[in-house]
Amino acid sequence: NTTNPQFMKEREMQIFGLQSYFEFAIYSSATTFRKPHPAIFKLAIDNFKIEPQEILFVGDNFSLDVVGAKKVGMKSAWVNREGVTISKNIESDYELSSLNDLLHIGTPVV
Repeated sequence: NTTNPQFMKEREMQIFGLQSYFEFAIYSSATTFRKPHPAIFKLAIDNFKIEPQEILFVGDNFSLDVVGAKKVGMKSAWVNREGVTISKNIESDYELSSLNDLLHIGTPVV
C-alpha cells in the first residue's frame, strides 16, 4: 500500500538499485484496490503465473499482509519485529523477527 505515485516508487527502486531483484511491482496507488482487498493479491498471482499456494507473501502488517494473502490462498510470512502478540483467527505460515529470518525458512533446526 502506498499513496506515492508509481513513478516515485519506480524512481526509489532505481536509486537503491533494486530493479534487477524484481520482475514486477504492484503499487496500490496505481490500482483501485489496497491491501487486504483480494484483487491486489490476485494481480500479483496473475503476474507470477503460478498457483497462489506456491507464493510466499512477506509482510509486516498482520491484518493487511497476512490476512489478505491467506484469503487468496498464498502462504505468508509475518515479519513481527516488535514481537507483539495479537489475537488472530488466521495464522501466518511463518513468523519472523527480521527479514534475515527468510534465509532460514525450510532449513532444519539442529
